[in-house]
Amino acid sequence: MHVAVQPSERYKITKVFREAAAAGLSVCRTWAFSDRGDQALQISPGVYSESVFQGFDFVISEAKKYGLKLILSLSNNYHGFGGRPSM
Repeated sequence: MHVAVQPSERYKITKVFREAAAAGLSVCRTWAFSDRGDQALQISPGVYSESVFQGFDFVISEAKKYGLKLILSLSNNYHGFGGRPSM
């Protein structure tokens, strides 16, 4: 999702999914969150970035195109990427 926000970078998603499918893989895990920086999914409480959602939509559509199922990580446990701190 983070890479796909920029349309000029979306070829990277296509390339990875094409190679994964060609190698016989059928499942991919991807982040379904972006909590920090200029490409945050939630800009402020209750306010979301349309461009980040569009990037995520592209990831989902490319996975389908190559017959891949996605496992979506909805929680961010990476403190350095804006997630919750470790216990």
